[in-house]
Amino acid sequence: MVDTPPQSHTGRSTTSRGDRDGRRRDVLAAASDILEESGWEGFSIRAIAARAGVSTGAVYQWFSGKDEIFGELYDRQIRDGLELMDTLPDDLGLADAVRLMLEWVVDLYETLGRYEMEFVEESRGRSGREIAPAMDSTYILLGNQADALLDRAAAVDGLTLVPASDFRITWFWAGCVGAAERLIVSAKHFQDDRREELLAFSSDRLAKSLLA
Repeated sequence: MVDTPPQSHTGRSTTSRGDRDGRRRDVLAAASDILEESGWEGFSIRAIAARAGVSTGAVYQWFSGKDEIFGELYDRQIRDGLELMDTLPDDLGLADAVRLMLEWVVDLYETLGRYEMEFVEESRGRSGREIAPAMDSTYILLGNQADALLDRAAAVDGLTLVPASDFRITWFWAGCVGAAERLIVSAKHFQDDRREELLAFSSDRLAKSLLA
């Protein structure tokens, strides 16, 4: 007889009870699925526990609330962005570098970023004050690494960018998020070819706006 892994009521395969780290990963995977399917309104500890095939009490053994779960998901995706930038070739030009970074921001916004304000409000509501998001330190790393990548990519093309500063990288991320929001929120108005057109236009404008 072949043993099969336990499953939640949704049919998702879950980790065996003895594997605490695996069960915690199940919770994070379930939380990610629920955000994708139901948004913040459906993002509750009860729903996450049911999807992961664990009790709500078990979830609270690992996380203090859904804001902490969201913070860890966000932190993990930002670290994926850091890893992406680490693997880009040294001879990548500015246009290609900006396009790849924009596509990453679009993916981040689509899965998690559009719920960031709800995350902040949830954190404030539980603590009674504004608390620093768990991903603050990785935000700083991301900004520094993105700045270095932009300068390196511009040098490959023989271009000079406006000097690196908090303003430059903040504006760059804001431009990426603005394009991502337009793509995601207005997705029903765009065919696939129009999405590609907007991505190309946005990355071209962003790259040119960075030039000194």
